[in-house]
Amino acid sequence: MYRLLLVDDEPDILKNLAMYFPWEKGGFIVVGQLETGAQALEFLQQQAVDVVLCDIRMPGITGLDFAKTVKELGLPARIVFLSAYRKFEYAQEAFRYGIRDYLVKPPDFQELLECLLRIKKELDWETQQREALSPSLSLTGQIQDPILQTVTTYLKGNLEHASLQNAAKLVQLNPNYLSTYFKEKSGVSFSAYLMGLRMGKAKQLLSDPQYSVHRVSRIVGYSHVKNFTRAFRSYFGVPPNAVRKGKIIPLPKEGP
Repeated sequence: MYRLLLVDDEPDILKNLAMYFPWEKGGFIVVGQLETGAQALEFLQQQAVDVVLCDIRMPGITGLDFAKTVKELGLPARIVFLSAYRKFEYAQEAFRYGIRDYLVKPPDFQELLECLLRIKKELDWETQQREALSPSLSLTGQIQDPILQTVTTYLKGNLEHASLQNAAKLVQLNPNYLSTYFKEKSGVSFSAYLMGLRMGKAKQLLSDPQYSVHRVSRIVGYSHVKNFTRAFRSYFGVPPNAVRKGKIIPLPKEGP
């Protein structure tokens, strides 16, 4: 099930949407019902959310302001606007911020379902791509390969400075050749495997309060914490500080 957040400043509409629409039929589960854009932004920065169904006219942070901020922060959630206003300028501005759809209240059951199914197809495809690159698929049955043994042992013990060039030098191979060899023998690219190791180690360290995000970023090979935060969010769908609150998806196994 994909995670859906409902945002509307009218409590009755929130209640009706949550209770009477069969979200499970579209492959979604409602993880929150919020009444303001500010609450929604805070929620998105703490928990993984796949889709936000959001009103466009709300007090304080409007739906448009919310969508603009989500885009600027690089948050992965897809947004669908649900509004009583048919004004073209609203829809036009909304799509500038990457909105997936603009539906008019009250939502037509079939129209909303079709919208969600389209988004679900996108999410399914992205999930398949992540799984295809996941280190959980790597090195199965290949642990006897001496080159892979040497390279993976090096990577696991040297995350701060690990690189394709250093690994290639270690096994006395051309970097491009090693990259091709690694992919052919393991079924996963060198970069994807290294990313999985780094994110796994980062998640492990972040669960310990004595490690700051800045310190963890350096340990796993990022000289700039902003780059680490961006990579972590891209990999898990939530920022690093979400780990401390236990709000993160499990890490794929990294293989032998």
